[in-house]
Amino acid sequence: MRYLQTFFLLIALMAPVWAAPVTDEAAAEKLLARARAILSGVGLTVPRQILLKLRTRDELMVENNSSGGRAIEANGFYRAYNPESIWIVSGLSEEETIGVLAHELTHAWQSTEAPLQDRKLTEGFARWAEYKVFMAIGASGEAQTLRRSPDPDYGGGLRYLLDLEQRRGAAAVVEFARTQTRIPD
Repeated sequence: MRYLQTFFLLIALMAPVWAAPVTDEAAAEKLLARARAILSGVGLTVPRQILLKLRTRDELMVENNSSGGRAIEANGFYRAYNPESIWIVSGLSEEETIGVLAHELTHAWQSTEAPLQDRKLTEGFARWAEYKVFMAIGASGEAQTLRRSPDPDYGGGLRYLLDLEQRRGAAAVVEFARTQTRIPD
């Protein structure tokens, strides 16, 4: 019996630090600050405060749909006005939360720093930022999951930008997003 207890204690100690669900805005704000710092390191700086709202999935979906958002199930969304805010689902793991925050913070950057873009560039670039944050925190499994996405906008856009980064560097990806309106076919 004692060996079994030791075994379960070791399993608990080996569990990922990111496993804790984020259920309060103070914890989410800390993750937002971390995402900001990581993204700033690749040239994505959003120098203004953005209201963060942590809500249940149902509340998030009602708000997104009532404000003209797409009727898809999402873990977060960015609203550019009244007031500028990032809405995320409460109860996601810390790892998932920081990924969603990086993605939505990138949309905030795009709202002021990039021209009107097609969906593939908009979502591909936000996924690229999410990928960069995952790699920076050591969540390479999550990053690779993003890379394998079959979605032509999210996954296809990300893969195009990762290829661009491999050839020309991260600064070239940010400059591409700052100046272009679409990813070539």
